[in-house]
Amino acid sequence: MREFLLKLFDTSDFPARWYCGNWSDFLGWMHIASDIAISIAYFAIPLVLVYFVRRRKDVPFTRIFWLFAAFIMACGLVHLTEACIFWYPVYRVSGLLKLITALVSWTTVLALIRITPNFLHLPSIAASNDKLRHEVAQRKRTEAELRQAKERQDAILTATRSIIWTTDRNGAFTSPQPTWERYTGQAWEEYQGFGWASAVHEQDRSHLLEQWSQAIESGDAYRASGRLWHQATQEYRRFVVEAVAVRNPDGTIREWVGTVDDVERQLQMESTLGSVQSELAIQKRELELIYETAPVGLCLIDRELRYLRINEKLAEINGLPIDAHLGRRVDELLGELSEVVSPIYRQVFETKMPVLDVEVVGKTPASQESRVWLTSFFPLHLPLKKGLRQKNLWVNFGSGRAPKL
Repeated sequence: MREFLLKLFDTSDFPARWYCGNWSDFLGWMHIASDIAISIAYFAIPLVLVYFVRRRKDVPFTRIFWLFAAFIMACGLVHLTEACIFWYPVYRVSGLLKLITALVSWTTVLALIRITPNFLHLPSIAASNDKLRHEVAQRKRTEAELRQAKERQDAILTATRSIIWTTDRNGAFTSPQPTWERYTGQAWEEYQGFGWASAVHEQDRSHLLEQWSQAIESGDAYRASGRLWHQATQEYRRFVVEAVAVRNPDGTIREWVGTVDDVERQLQMESTLGSVQSELAIQKRELELIYETAPVGLCLIDRELRYLRINEKLAEINGLPIDAHLGRRVDELLGELSEVVSPIYRQVFETKMPVLDVEVVGKTPASQESRVWLTSFFPLHLPLKKGLRQKNLWVNFGSGRAPKL
C-alpha cells in the first residue's frame, strides 16, 4: 500500500493508451471526447442537485441527495481520468478513483434500500393537491360561516336597545363600541379609555367609578345604577349596568363584558301593574329575539343533564331538530362528545361557578368530522327566602371550526 501511494502519479510503469494497440485517430478521439463529455455531464448533475436542495429547506431525505451527488461526481472523475490516460497513464489514480466510486456506489445502494420504503409512503403530488384543495374549500366555508356569524352579531347589536360593551382588564375602552355611540352620541375620541365616564351624570359619576374600581380589583361581577346621557332625548336617563370578567386559562382577567340597560321607561311605568307587565313582555321578546338569532348555540340543561331549551343554532350544530332534544339526556344524543361536556356540566352544578371559554373538541351527529367549539357554562339559580338554589345550567357553544393541522 505504501509503495502504491508513493507511485500514485508515477507513469513510468505504463505506456500512454495511444501506444497500446492499433488506435486510429477516429477511434481514439471518439473515446477521449466521449469520456470528457460524460465527465462534464456528471459534474453538472450534482451541481444542479446541490443547488436546488440548498434552496428548498423542506426537501425530504436530503442526505440521499448528497450521497447521490458524491456518486455521480466520482463517476465523472473516473471518465475524466480515462481521457487523460491517452497521454498521461496514471493507472494507479484511475484504480483508486474506481475503488472510491465502487464504495460510494454501494453506500448509495444500501441507503436507497433503507430509505425507499419511507419514500414510498410519501403522498403523491395528486394526493397533496387534493388535500390542499380540500383545505382551501374548508377554509372558504369557515370564512363564510364567520362572516354570517358577524352579520348576525351586527344585526343583534343594531336591534337591541341595550348597550353591549367590552373593556380591557383595567376597565378602559380600547376599541369602538357602536351601541355606546348610538345611545350617548359620543365619538370614539371622546369615550375611549375612561372618557366614557363623562357621559354619566356628575352626581352619580364618583360613586359609579368607585364601585367599578372595586369590581376590577376583586374580579367579582359588577352591578351598578345611575343616570346616563341619552342623545336622542337630550336628557339623562336612569340605567342599570352589569358586567362579568372574562378570564384566561390561568384565572387572570382578560377583559370585561357588560351591558347597560335603560330603565327610565321601566321605572316610570312601575306605577301601574299593567305598565310593568307591558315592559316585561317587551324585554322578554327582546331576549327571545337574541336567543333565537344568536350566532352561537344556546341551551338550558337540568341537573339530570336533560335538555330543557335549545336554540336553532345548537340544534343545527348537533344535527337534530329542536324537538328531538327536549327531555333527552346529553349522553343519549351526543355520543362521544357527551364524555367531554358532561364532566363540565357536573363541575358547574357542584361548584355553582361558571366555566368560561373552554375549547371542546369532538364530533356531533351532524358530521363525522371532528370540530372545535369555544364554550361557556353558566349556572342558573332560583331565589328562595334563605338564599339561592341552583336549578339549571345555561350552555353557550361557539359556531365551531375544524382543528388546525
